[in-house]
Amino acid sequence: MIAGLLVVGNRALAIDGSPELQLNPSRPVCQTSGMNTAAEPTPTSMVNPTPENLASLAAVADEGPIIMLNLLRFAEPDGRAAYARYSAVAFGTVSARGGSAPYVGQTTSWPPGHAGAEWDTAILVRYPRRAAYLDMQSDPAYLGAIPDRTAGLSARLITPFHR
Repeated sequence: MIAGLLVVGNRALAIDGSPELQLNPSRPVCQTSGMNTAAEPTPTSMVNPTPENLASLAAVADEGPIIMLNLLRFAEPDGRAAYARYSAVAFGTVSARGGSAPYVGQTTSWPPGHAGAEWDTAILVRYPRRAAYLDMQSDPAYLGAIPDRTAGLSARLITPFHR
């Protein structure tokens, strides 16, 4: 099983070091939460978790804190501004559930072709339990901010880690 997958157009790069995969452009893989799920193309398939992604995460034992690694590529021309509007709401909903964002930073410049060159920003978000992340997915304020996230990003990799 692939631990994480970056999808750009019809290319897929596994973050576990596996070789690049060529995808069928009519059925791209949506990779937003560390699980590999085939999905019909949609305007949000590159940046938003699918119901199947969330169900897979919910099926895992909730044994303590999780860290969500978010790698972000902003859409042009106004992606950063749209994502900032989303973030103002998202970080409030994370905090309300006992979570935090211990690290938010710009990625370092890498030469073209290096995997790190794909991303603008990295964010680590800590949740006290998996249930806190899943609960946030039904928060009305958070749901209302998702269109700004969708407009603000051209690609996103999000994958959970636990101890």
